[in-house]
Amino acid sequence: DAPTALAVNNITQTSADFSWSGTASSYEVRLGSNAAETVTTTSKSFTNLTAGTTYTAYVRAICEESNSAWVSFTFTTVAVTPVPPTVTTLAATGVTHNSATLNGTITAGSETISAQGFMYKATAATDWTSVSASGTTLVATVNTLAAETEYQFKAFATTASGTVEGAVMTFTTTATPVIVPPTVTTLAATSVTHNSATLNGTIAAGDETITAQGFKYKTTAASTWTTVAATGTTITSTLNSLAAETEYQFKAFATTASGTVEGAVMTFTTTAAPIVAPTVATLAATSVTHNSATLNGTITAGSETITAQGFMYKATAAADWTNVSATGTTLAATVNGLTPETEYQFKAFATTASGTVEG
Repeated sequence: DAPTALAVNNITQTSADFSWSGTASSYEVRLGSNAAETVTTTSKSFTNLTAGTTYTAYVRAICEESNSAWVSFTFTTVAVTPVPPTVTTLAATGVTHNSATLNGTITAGSETISAQGFMYKATAATDWTSVSASGTTLVATVNTLAAETEYQFKAFATTASGTVEGAVMTFTTTATPVIVPPTVTTLAATSVTHNSATLNGTIAAGDETITAQGFKYKTTAASTWTTVAATGTTITSTLNSLAAETEYQFKAFATTASGTVEGAVMTFTTTAAPIVAPTVATLAATSVTHNSATLNGTITAGSETITAQGFMYKATAAADWTNVSATGTTLAATVNGLTPETEYQFKAFATTASGTVEG
């Protein structure tokens, strides 16, 4: 007869005990489609099974004339229960007005961790932001936070079974620090000439390092400023090549990481350019005859255009001078129609808008 009272007991993740009742002296037993095995008892232990798997065990009695029919019993091994990672959120450190360092620990479970780090958000917000952190001791610094704001955060680790989160903790960012800017003062310009001026000012440092300082200047009518550097706390800078009779604006400045602080805008006006007269020299007359002579001289131009130049001459006893033109810087002019045995006076001259200079 076929075996009866089939049962499977002591089921674990990898083993199970198969038993039955019968009167035969031996039995064939197999698990699923595996090869049958002959036993002389009414039980069989299966090992090396896979957890969480359904199996069918078969048994039949071996008889002298013919074997009984196969009878079966289906069972399922115990499933593996994954061990989750242990995630701990620790207090935030290094909290400033716009940043904080998040801390935590992770102890791995039975599954591979595919992602880990922290989730954080402003307490008043709805959505969490994730930031990765590696290792078993987690550290992540978050920046660009809002000042004087409470934030929540929690460590997390994700496996195939899901995400495990640590406890939610909070921190509050500090107030934005008040940065004292440098004090910049523009002082009156000095030593103003027709083409130069000395700019003056003072700078008192604030909380931040000054990376650039000096003056900005331009003609009042211009739109673009020119920058010149100046060192120290009492700053001066002499400008050259300025335009005569022109009003200029200027201001001291100092630049830090927070920006540029400028002093008040002040003005100065360059003076008129000085007039340099031409230099005129009268040289001795040459080629003197009974009725003629060659007059000689030199002219070096000044700052104004020469509009007339040459010589003036007259008989020494006469009152009125006669002009004769001569060109160039080395002057020469021959006068004719002179009176024999007569003394004459002569002098070179050059005329500009400011008047006439005589040798």
